[in-house]
Amino acid sequence: MSEGSEPTGPVEVTVLVEDDRVATIDVVVASLARAGLHVTETLESVGAVSGSVDDPGSIDVLRRVDGVASVEISRAFQLPHPDEPVQ
Repeated sequence: MSEGSEPTGPVEVTVLVEDDRVATIDVVVASLARAGLHVTETLESVGAVSGSVDDPGSIDVLRRVDGVASVEISRAFQLPHPDEPVQ
């Protein structure tokens, strides 16, 4: 994905929960699911939730969920095989 381009199709995201809502993270996770997040992992100790949305436009909906501090699109990186020449 190039700088400034909009993602298409399912998008992996990481949601950070507000510090004062970590104790009730299950409530926030349930609200995120109703807002369209397919939850894959909840890290209660750090207040983070990972998952995906089918529609990139729904990321703004997730940002408005009560208790959400931020929503970040996950980035994928592929390193070359160790035997490949350095570019």
